[in-house]
Amino acid sequence: MVKVLHILEALTGGTARHVADIVASAHGVEHVVMVPPDRVGDVTDHVAVEQIRAAGGQVHVVDMRRMPVHPANARALATASRLVASDGVDVLHGHSSIGGVIARVVARRRRLPVVWTPNGVMTSRPVVAIERFLGRHTDAVVAVSPSESELLTRLGIATGDRLVMIPNAIDITPAADGTDLRQLVGVPAGVPIVGNISRLVFQKAPLDFVEVCRRVAETRPDVHFVLIGDGKLSDEVDAAVAAWDHDGRFHRLRALPNAARVLGQMNVFVLTSRYEGAPYAALEAMREGVPMVLTRVVGSEDLVSHGETGLLCEAGDLPGMSEVIHDILDNSKKSEQLAKRARELLVSAYDVRLFGEAHQRLYERLGRDRGEHSGLRGPAGAPG
Repeated sequence: MVKVLHILEALTGGTARHVADIVASAHGVEHVVMVPPDRVGDVTDHVAVEQIRAAGGQVHVVDMRRMPVHPANARALATASRLVASDGVDVLHGHSSIGGVIARVVARRRRLPVVWTPNGVMTSRPVVAIERFLGRHTDAVVAVSPSESELLTRLGIATGDRLVMIPNAIDITPAADGTDLRQLVGVPAGVPIVGNISRLVFQKAPLDFVEVCRRVAETRPDVHFVLIGDGKLSDEVDAAVAAWDHDGRFHRLRALPNAARVLGQMNVFVLTSRYEGAPYAALEAMREGVPMVLTRVVGSEDLVSHGETGLLCEAGDLPGMSEVIHDILDNSKKSEQLAKRARELLVSAYDVRLFGEAHQRLYERLGRDRGEHSGLRGPAGAPG
């Protein structure tokens, strides 16, 4: 059985869930997972850590920070190296930016195969330059959506057989469990709800969601709005809502365990993201039969074929987004067709069992190659 050491500093949102899903669904693999006690400066997903443990993953809690140059990361690198030596690790898998750097440095020192999953590619010039160099010394770069794969190729970070596309995926069984969203937020039965589930951070553009809701509210006095999430922009979001919501139609739940269970009670699901890797909340909306309005960004544009499985708007196009939300609210037949086709796509392409099997095959291939692995390879396959 191949043993994989996962290194994850970004213990939040979809990245933490991504690792938990790998541990739970990539069978025939022994998973060791290194995570920090908290995601400093963001909302920490402690639920994912418990899910990793419940799935049989061996968890090591090690302080790591988002800042590339930080004493905690130097100590984490030393800890990871010791885990590799003591636990007989066959493959390292770094997740997101800091986890990816630590994993690849340790793999180079220990002459082991290494995988990196960016879970959202940063496109600033300094970051791209670093990732191009590291990408040439990485055995497999995993893109979590077709459009992320295209972006990695276009930026020159990963190409050819180093680039592996394994889409994010979910359990396709509907999650509804009887929780009444309208009762939770005090909305009468039959009242339309426009909803969003996301972290309140720059990436997700929650202030754009608030403004879109304001625009819809101006012409639809019957509609209520629900935002489930928390984060560093929470105070700004609440202030923006208070500036226009004088009749209590906007409802924010800071947290709701297994929030996906209430998605089916929304009439429209909206994501205003500036960038993505492959959004889990949208996949869950597809599963629960909710028509979606997403921004045309990496990851989201793979899930929505405009007018077929949902509706797309350019990031920041708030008038356009409010217009298409009106379109869904006013056309029940169109709403049903969008949701039906989205669920068909989910079942055919985004089943978590396929996700787990693909990771298992990748680890086993790299594990078989370990005996021939003489250090991280350069561009032509020469020893690093």
